[in-house]
Amino acid sequence: MPESNLLNWSPKLGCIDYAFQPIVNIHTGAVYGYEALIRNVEKAGFESIFAFFDSAFENKVLHPLDLWLRQLAQKKFRQMQGYESMQLFYNLDNRLFEGSNQGADHTLNVEEETNLPAGNLCFEISERHELANIKEKAGIISEYRNNGHKIAVDDCGVGFSGLQLLYYLKPDFIKIDRFFIKDIERDPDKRLLVSSIVKISHIMGSIVIAEGVESMGEYYSCKNIGCDLLQGYLVQKPEVDLNNLRLNYSCINLLRKIDKRNKDAGDKSLIMSEMEYIEPVFCQSKPEEIFHTFRENQAIPLHPVLNEHQEPMGIIRAAIGGVIHPPKNPASCENTNLSKTISRSFSPFPVADIHLPIEQILEIYSMHEDGEGIIIVNNRKYAGFLSTRALLTLLNEKNLAMNRDLNPLSKLPGHNLVYAYVSNALQDFNTTYHLVYFDFDNFKMYNDRFGFRRGDRIIHLFADLLKSNFQAPEMCIGHLGGDDFFAGISGSSAVAISNRVKCIAREFEDGVKGFYRGDALDSGVILGSDSIGIKIKTPLMTMSSVVLELSTAIRQGFSPEAIDIYSTRLKKESKQSPGRFRYATLYDFDKAPSRKKETGQRVRLAS
Repeated sequence: MPESNLLNWSPKLGCIDYAFQPIVNIHTGAVYGYEALIRNVEKAGFESIFAFFDSAFENKVLHPLDLWLRQLAQKKFRQMQGYESMQLFYNLDNRLFEGSNQGADHTLNVEEETNLPAGNLCFEISERHELANIKEKAGIISEYRNNGHKIAVDDCGVGFSGLQLLYYLKPDFIKIDRFFIKDIERDPDKRLLVSSIVKISHIMGSIVIAEGVESMGEYYSCKNIGCDLLQGYLVQKPEVDLNNLRLNYSCINLLRKIDKRNKDAGDKSLIMSEMEYIEPVFCQSKPEEIFHTFRENQAIPLHPVLNEHQEPMGIIRAAIGGVIHPPKNPASCENTNLSKTISRSFSPFPVADIHLPIEQILEIYSMHEDGEGIIIVNNRKYAGFLSTRALLTLLNEKNLAMNRDLNPLSKLPGHNLVYAYVSNALQDFNTTYHLVYFDFDNFKMYNDRFGFRRGDRIIHLFADLLKSNFQAPEMCIGHLGGDDFFAGISGSSAVAISNRVKCIAREFEDGVKGFYRGDALDSGVILGSDSIGIKIKTPLMTMSSVVLELSTAIRQGFSPEAIDIYSTRLKKESKQSPGRFRYATLYDFDKAPSRKKETGQRVRLAS
């Protein structure tokens, strides 16, 4: 349908503009991409964005309108500094897939006009309208991926299709709806649901974007749960003026540093998330003041009692005779005997400092026979109250946080912790880091020949080697999955790291020989078959390793995604290198001939 027909439908279509909202790395604040959001539909004569698209659908101009909007969004996106290495997130109305896939067919024509590579464009599939025959529609949507585009499921959790959409689409990105993000730090049910979505997404290989993050509490919860990227007012509101957008948001890096200090201080931030403030009474309070406190808080069975320095002395219970129902004559409240009765009603109660580990607070709590909770102090002054339920929630939260990212086989931290470590290393410009990647050679053939149970024992063998060789506080180890392992070291020399890595590889190769039979050890090979039954000989298992140096001289502008892509390439090279060992720096990557090609896959962020 020509553009003139669109103008007949909406003569003021030229008023339409796009605002862009950044989507950033949750650990560093570096921009990953921008979502294009339509603006000025009111000037075009529509009450809302929903009315705009509903009218287009009813007047059968949805397809040509969408192609026109794509062109508008892409042309403006190309005016942005550094757009070549970023993703443009563009929203599709899912009614486009009703009976036609012409949107996918014509997308490449739009991109030829706008000169935007397919790999830079991600289509967000909304769940606002029900997708009938979702399996069939997923096939139509897959045409976009066949053209080189990426797919995101928008508003995950609140639409019609739910898990079916994730199952059939297997999206590159999953955007968690603002409903689940709002006040997530105070809602354990939301944390559980979002944690489950993140876990499922990562198993599927999808990147998780937290939408609508507006507060520090929401940010920390999403970060701790394992979300990869975030979008929301905490970073920046949508901007029509491209000059107001940045490529890196230092506020996120600052929050990360604050979070690190909080973690270094213990479980304080976690305790504060569950602690409630119960109105206290004071030893010096008059009886009528205590009566008033209980009348105003009738649902609360007890109140902390503080001295003049705001230090807790115990608790007073509402059930004490005469306290809930004070004398009818207010003057009698001044009776000396009554004051003494109230002072004697203070009961001892357990107290713990907010900086103590949760386990230690639980130990103090367990020594008190009543078991109603515990008073929390900060610098000896009353800070709040943890109920029995809150204590159990805290213990569960901490256990979940510790176990969420552990690989169930090796019991080593997994992808999320490694990703966070690399993100932090890229932001620390004062320290040299070495990232080490280990990969078994011929492991698959061993599993095929001897079974996964024996293969699992080899995983355990190497996990134990890592634990025994990388135990210092400045070191981090992880299991990326399968036979891929990671170690991170800060403040060490290239020679020391290289020698240690080579030593571990030798130890592994010596230890793994014990898993072969005598005939294999004698011949140096094991016999097996390929996928079509042809007999092949495979050498015994060995270890390939890579050491990637992050020097203080070159680091700015690189993202964890860049490191991931580069390390994958280096691991392939290491298998052909002498001793199956490769040492490299970011300087090598920055000067590599293939560097330009890889930036199209979003491997680097401009600073």
